[in-house]
Order: sequence, then C-alpha cells, then structure tokens
Amino acid sequence: MAESTADLDHIAIDNVDGWGWCGVAARSGRLMASTIGQSSAAAASAALQASLPGRREIDAQPARPWLNLLRERLAGAAGSTPGLDLEGTDFQKQIWRACQLIPKGETRTYGWVARSAGYPARQYARAAGAALGSNPALVFVPCHRVISANGDVGGYAAGIDLKRRLLEMESEQGVEA
Repeated sequence: MAESTADLDHIAIDNVDGWGWCGVAARSGRLMASTIGQSSAAAASAALQASLPGRREIDAQPARPWLNLLRERLAGAAGSTPGLDLEGTDFQKQIWRACQLIPKGETRTYGWVARSAGYPARQYARAAGAALGSNPALVFVPCHRVISANGDVGGYAAGIDLKRRLLEMESEQGVEA
C-alpha cells in the first residue's frame, strides 16, 4: 500500500538571522521536531532526521508555516504552540507538556518540571532533565527555560550559548500581553 503525502514528513530548513541554520519537521500540519543553531543546512537536516529515524523527507512547503513560526519565536514573539505531534515515551511527553507551562521570561527547575508532571521532584529531577535532553521540538517546548536547582543553566541540545541567549532575549522582552 502506498503512503499518502499526509503520512510523510515535510522538512523545511533556512538560515535564520543570528540563529544559524534552523529547521522544522511536520506531518499533516503538526510539528514533529525543530532544531536551531546548526552550522549548515546539512547539519540541520541531519538533526531533524535523527529526531525522526526511518522517515522520508519530501516537499518543504507544508512545513513552511512552522519554520515561519520558529523564526517569529526566535525574534521574540510569544504565543501558544498549536499542533504538536511529538514522539516519545509517556513519561517524556508528560515532562514536555509540563515544560510548556513555564511562562516566557521565567525559568523553573528540573524538579519543578517533574513535580508539575505529577512526579516527586527529588526522585525525578534527573529523569526530567534526561527527558528534556531528548526534546525534539526546541523552542516550541521551551526546555531552555529549565535550570538546575543550584541556579546553573544546565544543558541544552543546541548548546549552552544558545540557551543563555534565548533566556536573555526572553528576560529582556518580559512577558508580552
């Protein structure tokens, strides 16, 4: 049976001013993965493909709205994120949903994220960090807003410098009404 176009992944990649090569992968209008700060289009494509093993890349046009939204977010625009279709374990998905509760311009700890997802903070803070480390939708699931309990920035898939830059941008802009 042939796959329908709606079942295939659509990947769009572009060099976003000041943020390096960025990209998104979508299926049926829903975001599946995003990447920022890559050194080349090939690196951005590889990062997206790593998030979606065994998938095929086709026409970028259906993913363009998500790339435009990513570009807006990197320029500081706030807003909700409609239509995520992230692949992960149930635990990872719970952690990613909890992370989306963190308001722009604010940070929370890994323990807070674990507790917000319904797990004891002390026992699950590291597991929450591991789940955020595998977040396939950078910026849209704002794991850059999660820091260590001691105030350290912690890790970030796109690198600590980009995490700091995102945090600085959001704190300077404050929360938009």
